[in-house]
Parts: sequence; C-alpha cells; structure tokens
Amino acid sequence: MHFTKLFSSILDSTIWQESASTKLTWITMLAMVNRQGEVHSSIPGLAARTGVSIQECESALASFQSPDPYSRTKDHEGRRVKEIDGGWVLLNHGKYCALLSAEERREYNRVKQAEYRAKDKTANMSLTVIDTNTHVDKSVCCGHIVDIDVEVPPIVPQGGLDVEETEKRKSSLPAKPESKRIAKMFNRKETTGWSSKEIKAFKALLPIDPEDLAAVERYYDGAVADPERYPRKDLGTFLNNFRGEVDRANNWTGSEPEPQFKMPNIG
Repeated sequence: MHFTKLFSSILDSTIWQESASTKLTWITMLAMVNRQGEVHSSIPGLAARTGVSIQECESALASFQSPDPYSRTKDHEGRRVKEIDGGWVLLNHGKYCALLSAEERREYNRVKQAEYRAKDKTANMSLTVIDTNTHVDKSVCCGHIVDIDVEVPPIVPQGGLDVEETEKRKSSLPAKPESKRIAKMFNRKETTGWSSKEIKAFKALLPIDPEDLAAVERYYDGAVADPERYPRKDLGTFLNNFRGEVDRANNWTGSEPEPQFKMPNIG
C-alpha cells in the first residue's frame, strides 16, 4: 500500500479553476498513480472510478494534456499528463513526490527522537547520552521508499569512552591541511577533536580556495591588535559563515592608522 501526498497548494493552482468533474478526475488519477508516475486505465475505466461520464473524463484528460500558460510549473509548457501505452504518465509526479516539507521533517524527527529516548530510558536507566548519530528511517510516499535522517542519541556506559572509542573519534577528525590551518586560527591543538557538526560544516566547504583561506588567515592574524575586525570566537559559527568571512577579509584594506603628529622635543 502506498499514498500520494496532496499539497494544499492545489487550492491555488489552475487545476482548481476547472470544473468539478475535472478536479475530481485529477484527484482520482493522483490516487491511482504508481511509483513510476503512471496511471494504467482506459478512459471508461477511469471515468467509472472517478464517478463521472465518459465525456466529462475525456474533457478532463484533454485539459491535462494541453499547455497551461498560467501554470506555476513551467515544465512541459504547463501540461500535466502525457498519454502512454495503457494509460497516462503524470509529468511532474517525481518532483512533487520528493517534496517533503521542512516542517514534516522536523515533526518526524521530533517524534522519532522521543520514541528512542523513551525506549533507551526504559531499557537501562544507567546509560548516559553523550553524543548524537544519524539513524536512517524509511517512509513510503507515492510508492517510493524515502530515507529520512533522524538524529538518534547513542548511549555509552557511564565513566566515558574507552580507549578504542577515543582513538576512533580521533580518526574521524578532518584529514585535510586546511583543517589544521583553521584549527590554528582558533588556537586548537591538532589532537583536539571536532564535533560532528563542525566536521559536517567543514566538509560542506570543500574544496576551499587557497587564496580565500589565506585572506581569512591574514585577517584573523591581526585581529588581536585590531579588535574592530570582530573575529569569530566559535569554530562552528566560523565554518557556517566562512563565505562571509572571506568577503570581510577581501573588503578589509589592511591599512594601518596614520600616526598622529607629535611636536618635536625642543630643549
């Protein structure tokens, strides 16, 4: 069994300006579509499922296959379906099937995290949460299996990580020369571990333009003597705003203030 996501934006689409029989035919096709975006049926069969006459069904299909200059989706000149052997294909099916809203993702994550926390708490009250990993859950939309990342708290015994786990975490540090240079800007030792969010933000920047990094290094190098440069204090914030830091560094003239005139010492 699968379901088709019906977006509320359909109420503002041109399809909602059509006749009741046309709208009903469209919604029926959405309910019948398979994972390839195809609806297999004859016109009499589709009309029977929709509960409209054959003439009304034919009129609806003609509308779906015609260009729509007012459609918000400009692909295929606004056409919604294309006739194929044994039925029709919904032209924008894949696009809309993939649109899981940010609100739904957040709500899904919230529910899943609550379930895992309750399960872990019941299983062993002495376990301590110290970090977060990513668990991939499966959902089905329009017949497709959709992967949704859910942050699930892993558990470790009280007393901290053992030697093996500590070494494993060290090995997860960014093995790039750029990471060492950035760590140096924040007075971090090369052996100091980075958080998972910092590593993720760093990897999102790769590859880093050498000239950009050099400009930021020069900019930060003189920040102590010139506090008006307002350097970032947090590594994660710096990484998430690296492009902006490059712009600040490039816009900085690097000029030193003019020395004030002093009267010569006479006497």
